[in-house]
Amino acid sequence: MYYAIARNKVRVSMWFIFLAAVLVTGVPWLYENVFVHDDFDIGWSSMADFNSVVPDDIGTDEDSSLNLNFLNDGYVFSRFRIEDLEIKDAKVSADLITKGRILRDKQGWVIGFSGKLFSENATLNSKRIPPLRASFEIIGDELRIETLRLGRSYRLGGKIDLVEPFDVDLRLEIERADMRHISRTSKVKGRDTVFGIVSGSFNIKGALSGNIFSEGTIESRNGKISSVGYKLITLRLEGFGPIINIVDSNVSQDSGTLIMDGYVDLRNVAKGGLFDGVRIKSDLETIAWNGWDITKHGSDELSMQKDINEKMRVGFKTMTTDPVTTYEDREHPEEMSLEYKMGMENLKMKLRDNEEFFVIEHSVKF
Repeated sequence: MYYAIARNKVRVSMWFIFLAAVLVTGVPWLYENVFVHDDFDIGWSSMADFNSVVPDDIGTDEDSSLNLNFLNDGYVFSRFRIEDLEIKDAKVSADLITKGRILRDKQGWVIGFSGKLFSENATLNSKRIPPLRASFEIIGDELRIETLRLGRSYRLGGKIDLVEPFDVDLRLEIERADMRHISRTSKVKGRDTVFGIVSGSFNIKGALSGNIFSEGTIESRNGKISSVGYKLITLRLEGFGPIINIVDSNVSQDSGTLIMDGYVDLRNVAKGGLFDGVRIKSDLETIAWNGWDITKHGSDELSMQKDINEKMRVGFKTMTTDPVTTYEDREHPEEMSLEYKMGMENLKMKLRDNEEFFVIEHSVKF
């Protein structure tokens, strides 16, 4: 469970850096196709076919649509229905509502747009996400995000150039995010017993046509996941493009500390392999993270299990502190196990390092 704590903290930053990247990547295309065409008629209301204007590398459902209403004095109201929008391996659905006004100079020429953006019924891979609220301006070739909020705890601000090379300068702030809400979108077991508060900040700079550099920190104090509590978690991250490196980390508890390093590839965010490059370090040894379920029992015992397929599961059990007695006299020696499921029956084999035989367990579920 120590490892689940650290992984969940990284997951907070990764998801919202990914969200920010998706938003800023789509802005240049939207600006080019909607706001800068001279033949764009502002004297009518219509229902536009979203599938006819969306880029070819993004898949959409037939139910996606854009409703535009142009009112007096340059006011605009739109409702953008996204139904199963496929971006790489992620599928997004939402109602995006925009209210704003077309800005003109004294001669009547269009110079920009000022408005507010709201989301309703938003889901990512069929999982509900917090509502989005944003205030922004488009002046000349620059998008200025005054504030973009996701729920109550996440705020993005900054600016994005809408011409090549599409320079960005953004800041993402996480303020007292509730771990219980975050755990709903994670694979961490025991989410009903998760609590804690997360805060942090990230700077995102660079060019969309080149490399994006990101750096930031995450901190959480006095929280708990299942039966494991912690005093303080701190993570420092740096990234280029979709690769985010863990440059410093610390998880402190009354009984010890845990260190994590490696990298996260945001391109795997919807594939389930987001943390394949993460390594966990303890005082005992380095353990590669790649789909293992890691659980802490009591104060010293640590077990790791992984499903090979639907019928086979392997496991490893060890102690997280040095024994007082010699290796041969350990009360709980290191142990490896292999479990095979046969319908309602399970066959489990165990092998201990200080023994010259293995144990076979046979169990039947009623």
